Amino acid sequence: MQLKKTSIRNKLAIATSTLLLSSPIHAADTMTSADNNLSPPQNTKEDNFSISGLYYSENDRVDVKKVHSKITKQLNEDHILRTDLIYDTMSGASPNGRITAENTKIIENNLEFVTFTTASGMTSTAANNSVEAEQKKWLTEFNDTRKAINLEWEYKASRFITTSLGIGTSHEDDYESYSGSGNIIFEFNQKRSSLNFGSAISNDTVKGSGIIPEGLGLLICNDKSIRFNPDWLDCNTKPEFFKPAEKIVTDYMIGFTQVWNRRTVFQLNYSFSHEDGYLTDPYKQISIVSASYGGESAVIYEKRPDTRNTKSLFFKFVNIPLEQVALNFSYRHFWDDWDISAQTADGRLRINLSDKIYIQGHGRLHRQSAAFFFTKQINITENKPVYSSADSRLGKLITATAGAKVGVKFNDDIDVSARVEHMQQHYYDGILPRMKVWIAQLILNMKF
Repeated sequence: MQLKKTSIRNKLAIATSTLLLSSPIHAADTMTSADNNLSPPQNTKEDNFSISGLYYSENDRVDVKKVHSKITKQLNEDHILRTDLIYDTMSGASPNGRITAENTKIIENNLEFVTFTTASGMTSTAANNSVEAEQKKWLTEFNDTRKAINLEWEYKASRFITTSLGIGTSHEDDYESYSGSGNIIFEFNQKRSSLNFGSAISNDTVKGSGIIPEGLGLLICNDKSIRFNPDWLDCNTKPEFFKPAEKIVTDYMIGFTQVWNRRTVFQLNYSFSHEDGYLTDPYKQISIVSASYGGESAVIYEKRPDTRNTKSLFFKFVNIPLEQVALNFSYRHFWDDWDISAQTADGRLRINLSDKIYIQGHGRLHRQSAAFFFTKQINITENKPVYSSADSRLGKLITATAGAKVGVKFNDDIDVSARVEHMQQHYYDGILPRMKVWIAQLILNMKF
């Protein structure tokens, strides 16, 4: 479902891509953070296979189980083929944008029903005079699976030039994506320096079980509260829908990598992304609130602009102060024309306990501002907005992550690593309760 696709699923691939820097506005982008090689890809003259299992669990919300396999085949001295296969499942309940129970009044002695639209397009009803229904109406339950495959061909054009081309596709019940990418690396200064130029394009289709709601269209109107609704909201009109919608995303990146000495390497990347098409989340909603009525009097669908330009600067620094100790630090500054800006600092400290065992600590801090059309709710005294969203991922928030990783090398061909991390996300202005997340991953690497 697209409800969580942009917040989790797009981040599931971030550890396997050195081309694009993904938007940092989403809460779960630490769930797949891994040890990315800082230097450009090099021919290993070996065939490799790796498989990993990842478990991601939010408190009382979303659970993700993911299996990811990677195969690298050295075709000859100059050609390498890489294949990524991904299968994951998601289930649980995700925030839909409506106000929480703490910000609304429980209606007593009146049997009224609220309709919830689920990820699969099915609907269910619950009596909102019950405390349980009132407490959970800001969550939408769902189940979803994704299957994805990515292929990359790398060609060593010369001693100092390496090129690569990639294609990929991803399919869900209500979302599908097709993508292509290209990359070229120029090495110079005795291969101590390199320039990296990359671009990618994807065509995504939001199917929404055959229909997509119109932005700012009516979802729920409480008959007893009609006189407490804004003038621009007509409770007698039925919600309008349109057919599956598409969006096209183009990305560009230029990067510079420098080997400073035998112990220090740094990298600087600038990326630009343009999105055009249907950028609204069809499952996100907004509460219409009246103080006179005592809470939520109606619910409408969100609406976002149909274009978006994002930019980011990314800096990474790797240093080996001691023979058995390595420090990895990165910082990213992100901004876009939706008025979102974000800063992300990420650090890892690795200690080799022996030639076969290492431990690594990880810490990450992410902070972002809100989009210009973000709102917690719409008051009946407000005019009809052009764009509006109560999606917490577009609001002001701060995320902190801490974790540890252990790796064991059994021999020259097999190594295993495992990591556990805990993440907490705090939303400003009491949008949602604080989110707590546990992340666990097991990785097996083999050479053959």
